[in-house]
Amino acid sequence: MNSIIYWPILIDLEKPTYESQDNASCYSITQIIFVSWLILRFLLNWSLASCGQNSFSSSFGTVKSPNSYGYNYADGLYCVYDIRVSSGYGVKVSWRTFDVKGYMPTCSDDYVEIYIGCQFNMGSIGKFCSENSQKPFTVYSPYECLQLVIKTDSSVGGKGFQADYERISLGNYVHYR
Repeated sequence: MNSIIYWPILIDLEKPTYESQDNASCYSITQIIFVSWLILRFLLNWSLASCGQNSFSSSFGTVKSPNSYGYNYADGLYCVYDIRVSSGYGVKVSWRTFDVKGYMPTCSDDYVEIYIGCQFNMGSIGKFCSENSQKPFTVYSPYECLQLVIKTDSSVGGKGFQADYERISLGNYVHYR
């Protein structure tokens, strides 16, 4: 038997081929399955890798938008970054870099939207972009959760963002619910 093993399937090279009605193309069913598997594997790897790490739970760290070694971020992104620190603490986010194409205040092209709160108590504090403004202000959340969402369209993109987060003591902060 003449065959090739490609995890997770075995391709038998001696299987008969199946021809279309017009005899224009001829493929074995195993070739079709293998090509489909390769495409699916590529798409899954691309979609999983395109946003990078999306969940952060340590007391401090850095969140970065997806880009490849300083190049512009990809078109058509929708990436969600969840930051969650210990219960009883808040979250502070400071921006190192911020280059997200779009014009304030609408940010109709690309934007980063910031949500504070956890799950059902989560609310947006706005969309931010940088073509006619500076990087966003430092964000203080009185909740242990904060979420950053970057959405990009199909036009030219920017370099993205890099933000540091840290757990903060709430002290005299007041929770509004």
